Amino acid sequence: ARIALPAACFTLQNNVLYVALSNLHPLVFQISYQLKTLLTAALSALLLRKSFSRQQWLSQVLLAAGVVLTQVSEGQPHDEGAHEARSAPLGLAAVLVAASSSAFASVYFERILKDR
Repeated sequence: ARIALPAACFTLQNNVLYVALSNLHPLVFQISYQLKTLLTAALSALLLRKSFSRQQWLSQVLLAAGVVLTQVSEGQPHDEGAHEARSAPLGLAAVLVAASSSAFASVYFERILKDR
């Protein structure tokens, strides 16, 4: 019963990712989904009372920035006429929900394991 909440969060994440991918260019999706790493670190600090040094926080930011730069160097999003029905605000909102639910589920599951 305790793992029902993380399971529901991961289910939500998987379903919302379809909305995000259908409304965002793959490059924009990949870059914006890197927010999950930072959210997981922030939730670990809040829910697990983990303390991170400035160097560790900087490392998290640099890791996310490195992935962004790698993705940007692989190609720029371009206007595709076949995808006129895309909604960037809906796609970005879906990415935020997916990243948040994944981060929360991961941290909550870790807390369940540590409470045993």
